Amino acid sequence: GDNRRLAEAPWWSANNLRQHLKDRIAVALADSTMTGLVQGLAIAYTDAVAQEQWEILRNTGTIHLLAISGLHITMVAGLGIVPVWLLWRLFPSLYLWLPVRIAAGLAGGVLATGYAVLAGFNIPTQRTLLMLLVVLAGLVWRRQVPFSSILSVALLLVVLLDPLACLTVGFWLSFLTVILLAFLGGRQRRLGKSAVVWMQLLLSLGTIPLVAGFFGMVSLSSPLANLLA
Repeated sequence: GDNRRLAEAPWWSANNLRQHLKDRIAVALADSTMTGLVQGLAIAYTDAVAQEQWEILRNTGTIHLLAISGLHITMVAGLGIVPVWLLWRLFPSLYLWLPVRIAAGLAGGVLATGYAVLAGFNIPTQRTLLMLLVVLAGLVWRRQVPFSSILSVALLLVVLLDPLACLTVGFWLSFLTVILLAFLGGRQRRLGKSAVVWMQLLLSLGTIPLVAGFFGMVSLSSPLANLLA
């Protein structure tokens, strides 16, 4: 038979809030063709994305933009870190109450965690949030955490939370992307002003084997499309 709701979710439920936001976006955008894309970027709800839009994302290699992950979570954390940093600069007396690194770290961590919950806490989101929280913890305690430790802790926690995660495409693509970015980031100074272009090109080329293996296709326009996106 059809699926049937057995009981209403409590008001504090994350899924209840996601449903509310989904409905509000649908009402606000009415019959817009962008409704599904906005819902996907806001709360990782992609059922309303049209088949034609999926085809465009797939053919251009930008389908990962709807998987709430590194860029999204980091930007939301920045919305907590930057205002706190500015506030402490404008009102130095706040340093007497709390060091700015602790205030900014807590603000960024809380916003990033909240957004990850709203996004359904999928594997790329888990990986990014765990890495970010380790970095913010190092900021709060004035410790420079090695990248290998950040990656190892995130990998361990993701597998502990979901042992079957290592069987999914998102697991391998997300961690491979982070490793490639770290490798390329160490050579950013040598690349100069063209670093962003080269990093995007090499990142696209580096993930080709996994993409071809999992999806049986490779987008030739992916490097340019992702650079513009």
